[in-house]
Amino acid sequence: MKATCIMLRGLCAVLAFGLTALAQAQIQTPAQTQTTTTAPTPSPTPAERSFPSHPIRLVTPFAPGATTDILSRIISEHMSADWGQPVLVENRPGSTGMIGTELVARAAPDGYTLVNVISSHVVLKNLLKQVPFDPIKDFTPVILLARTPLVIVVNPSVPARTVPEFIAWVNAQPGGVGYGTSGIGSAVHLTTELFKQQANVNLRHIPYKGGAPALTDLLGGHVKVVTSAIYTVTPQLRDGSVIPIAVASAKRQPGYENVPTLVESGYPGVVNDEWWAILAPAGTPRPIVDKLNAEIIKIFNQQAVQKKLAGLNIEYVGGSPDQLKEYMVSQAAYWEKVIKAADIQPQ
Repeated sequence: MKATCIMLRGLCAVLAFGLTALAQAQIQTPAQTQTTTTAPTPSPTPAERSFPSHPIRLVTPFAPGATTDILSRIISEHMSADWGQPVLVENRPGSTGMIGTELVARAAPDGYTLVNVISSHVVLKNLLKQVPFDPIKDFTPVILLARTPLVIVVNPSVPARTVPEFIAWVNAQPGGVGYGTSGIGSAVHLTTELFKQQANVNLRHIPYKGGAPALTDLLGGHVKVVTSAIYTVTPQLRDGSVIPIAVASAKRQPGYENVPTLVESGYPGVVNDEWWAILAPAGTPRPIVDKLNAEIIKIFNQQAVQKKLAGLNIEYVGGSPDQLKEYMVSQAAYWEKVIKAADIQPQ
């Protein structure tokens, strides 16, 4: 009998301990839940729901007729028709695109002022001493619009038709060979510098004020090598007045299947495009950004638009605002390393 009482007292003690522990665990649960609960997404405001209620400005920081301008006008034409509000293309060229881009960085973050930037946007701070905005922090990404492959071309007088022949010819010239591009910090400039580093080829940069002047000098024999967006030299590639050496893309390009890539030529890291993206001022509400993103995706998925892009050797990209943000950050970090390795000094 005595032994039974002792056993009962022990069982009661164990049960009491378990109940106490359970109570403590239940007391802790609300606090733990509170730390992991995220705040609900705010409902769109009336202004966000009614967007757009007046005209939109699409700033294009380059001259009329440039590819950036062409892409902006595709957006303008279709978005105006779809939304019943004018989308006005505003060309603000100058200072490597900074004049027009700064205007948008300082604009109200309401979705009514946008900018169409090119790939050099993310490296401006590495190339210029005075940039009046942060290329990443001062903007809200909307969509990665399009891209086009890059190509190294030579004057027909150059005795090289393959990448190994090209490297051997360049390195055999006293002092190396100058190559023309559309300007300092452009995608074609940085891509050629990356190729130069990997191939140990003695190329010297000759920056022009645009791709057209560089091409003119190539055709005239004043410069023997140019790296260009492929759309800039498409007519010359077709008539044979310039000779392609290689494209800086991951695979061979439609219509140019006989032109090798730098990847297959032994330089796997030399892959780059010139690209375009639509940005809004930092702080633009996400419902408005998502509406702009969805509309541009709709526009560029139209067959007529796709056909027009194909004629320019331009590929539509698309994707979400978050994907563009990640891409811009990664591109800025990657090309910063290339710029430092090439010892390109801010101007």
